[in-house]
Amino acid sequence: MDSKTVRHLEADRNFDGKVDYIADFNEKGKMVSQKFDYNYDGVMDDFYYYKDGVLEKQEIDSNYDTKIDIWIYLYKGVY
Repeated sequence: MDSKTVRHLEADRNFDGKVDYIADFNEKGKMVSQKFDYNYDGVMDDFYYYKDGVLEKQEIDSNYDTKIDIWIYLYKGVY
């Protein structure tokens, strides 16, 4: 693993002081997962999971009650 490879990234997309985006990468730099707080309430509500850098599954809390209520499975990154 290259010492410059990013493994974990956090961002505050609306500059309110709260993390609302998290990305994790494997040792080769490929995406493993992403988490978003789309309504900026401080709780992650949209989750993306990757295998070998290809999107495999998405989980969504569409009504923001902290419970996943939509699961989307992809085949080779295609809905």
